[in-house]
Amino acid sequence: MNAVTVRTGDTAVEPDRVHRHAIFRMGFGVAGCLIVGDGLGWTLPFLAPILALTLLANTNRSPRPLQGFAIFLVIVISTIVVSAVANLLADNPVAFSLIVSLMIFLSFVAHWQGAPPIVTLLTQLAVISVPLFAIVSPEAATAFSYLLWEGAFVAVIVVWIAFALFPIPGDRQAAPPRARLDRAAAMRRAAADTLVLLPMLIWHWAHVPDNVSFYTLFVAILLLREQTETQRDQVADLHVRAALLGGLVAVAVSLVVISNDTFLLFAAVVMAACLWFAAEVCKGGWHGAVMLMAFTTFLIVFGLGLSEFVSTADYLTTRLGRLFFAILYVVAAMSLVGGLGRPSKSS
Repeated sequence: MNAVTVRTGDTAVEPDRVHRHAIFRMGFGVAGCLIVGDGLGWTLPFLAPILALTLLANTNRSPRPLQGFAIFLVIVISTIVVSAVANLLADNPVAFSLIVSLMIFLSFVAHWQGAPPIVTLLTQLAVISVPLFAIVSPEAATAFSYLLWEGAFVAVIVVWIAFALFPIPGDRQAAPPRARLDRAAAMRRAAADTLVLLPMLIWHWAHVPDNVSFYTLFVAILLLREQTETQRDQVADLHVRAALLGGLVAVAVSLVVISNDTFLLFAAVVMAACLWFAAEVCKGGWHGAVMLMAFTTFLIVFGLGLSEFVSTADYLTTRLGRLFFAILYVVAAMSLVGGLGRPSKSS
């Protein structure tokens, strides 16, 4: 069969080749970050893969050196600012909650108005995580900040390598436009997102947080960041199904890896899983959006198993149960406040 070509600038491009390169960039880039994170013994090895996935899913171009530096600078500044606020207001929980709520609200406003997804995600990660680990100890918050910096650095480097290995043929394609809300609609949506997230934050602050606390909050953030274009009930159903698929694949991959703990098997299984998810995501449309959520859930749940080698029973019950409870909470809460935060998008 003769390949159909399209023309980008002055270069003839085969659509099939563009599609293949997109799959390989995403699959190898995300798997590479996960393998590096596990090899370095990171407590949260899924951070770099999800940051790389966010970059690769939202751009058709390799980040320029200045953009890569800006991404790293954003997370450094965010963690420093949030750490300073946490230390200054450690004895005033009401004021601290208000400041954190404002930070979350502003980050969602920026996100819904079309700010770079990687920038808003890094900011939100700092806002939800640094105070959480600061409750355990200042040292834990500092250690997590360093881990987040390392994750951002590795993600940018691996994304550069992925674009170098699998470039876009005729690299003059514009990045796909992101749907965005006008200021009033973005503020309504951000207020709804903040109202959903804040009770989860306060509950985890009031109890002794652990690594799973961060995972559940991270899942909540990712769900809230999803753009919705259908009825809320349908969206909720899609989110639950996507999370369930990602979780089940993560459990299956974890059991295979644990059964024969060798690096080659680990790398091969992780690469195969990431390439499969990437192929589904790159199909685009609502299927691609749902599979992107499933891919993200896979990384989080699989990372949960890597960071702490717990028993299979505990892994499949208590910890995964908390993750899915968080998903159900966000879906239910968004259905309650959806009238506030789900206006129609502006063009």
